[in-house]
Formats: sequence, structure tokens, C-alpha cells
Amino acid sequence: LESSTSALAYLKQMEDLNSLQPTLEKLYNFEELLNTYNRVFDKEGEISSTASPKLQEINKGIVSCTKKLRKSTDSLMEKAKKDGLTADSGVTIRNGRPVLPILSFNKGKVSGVLHDRSASGNVLYIEPYELMEEGNNLSELNLERKAELFQIRKNLTTKLSHNRQELVYALEALSFLDYLCAKASYSTELKCVIPILAKESKIDWKGAFHPILKANLTRENKKAI
Repeated sequence: LESSTSALAYLKQMEDLNSLQPTLEKLYNFEELLNTYNRVFDKEGEISSTASPKLQEINKGIVSCTKKLRKSTDSLMEKAKKDGLTADSGVTIRNGRPVLPILSFNKGKVSGVLHDRSASGNVLYIEPYELMEEGNNLSELNLERKAELFQIRKNLTTKLSHNRQELVYALEALSFLDYLCAKASYSTELKCVIPILAKESKIDWKGAFHPILKANLTRENKKAI
């Protein structure tokens, strides 16, 4: 999208475009589509948190809910420590939920859902019932975020599909321009000249050399004759 837009703007500034006119007609200005992409994606290529009003609202809710859940979890962890119910490790996550590491012989003293146990079986990872409502709210928000990200991609794909033919033409034109630039670059490297075509049957080579042989010999610090 960027290459087609910039190439079109650059070529329009050139005076002699007769030979490139068919190619020029295949290039398109995708500035509107680019603006949409730049609004949706950040510099790392991830969907921006401001890609849609709904996504912004969901993200704010997730931040707020996460802070509230962390505060509640830390408070319960401190209480469990004082009561001697926990292992030395702190709050951890199991199945996407915050859990307390409770010593197995204290399992009857903590009401909650068992998510996991340690390899030795000495530690149980329990989600207290007091955290479940806040945890469910966070899970629900994350599901809403996932659905909104999908909808954003779907809408963008639909918009992109409306420009499908223009994209195909632009790709063909850019491929041809890339081919021309490669030839020009190679010609400059070998100091090539445009031949003068004669009507009669004769060839007058001046300073000619075998291009592949020259390249190979140059690498060996030798000169092609």
C-alpha cells in the first residue's frame, strides 16, 4: 500500500512518462486505506488499544478490574500468611485465575476452587471464593476483548477486499518497476551503455566484456579483457 502510493506520487513528478504510462495506470493511491491501517495498528504491528471506541472501553475495564482483583488477592494472601496457611511462594496464576499457594494440610481452612497442586503434593493452588466474582468479571472482559479484536480484523479485511483488484494491479506494476530498477542498478554497476542500432548487418563492440566473467574475475582482483 505504501509502495504503490509513494511510487505513484514520485512518478507523477517525472516529465517523460510515455514508456511507463501503462504501468502508471496500474498504480493507485491507497492513502485512505493506509490511514485506516495506521489507526488500527501500532508501530509493532499489534492492534492499537484505541483501534475502536468499544476496545478502548473494554481495555479500561480490564485495567480497573485487574487492579481491584490484585488488591483483593494481595489482601487475602497477607491474611493467609499471618494465619500460617501458605507456602513461602507468593500469589500465582493457574488457568488464568489468581490462586493462593496453600499448604495441603490446611486445605480445609480455605474455601475455594482447587486449580492445581505442586509436584510433591504439599502445596495446593486454591482460588478463594471471595475472588471468584471479580475473576469472572475479568474473564468476561477478556472474552469481550477477544471478540472485539476479531471484529476489528474482520471489518478491516472486508474493507481491504473492496480494493482487491486495485491491489492486484498495483502488485503487477510494482513488480515491473522493481524489475526495471534491478536492470538499471546492474547496468550502472557494469557501466553499461545504450547500444546504437544500425540498419546494416554489422557489430562494432567497443570496450565489451563478458559480464559474468568480469564479475567472477573482479572477485579475484583480476581484469576481464
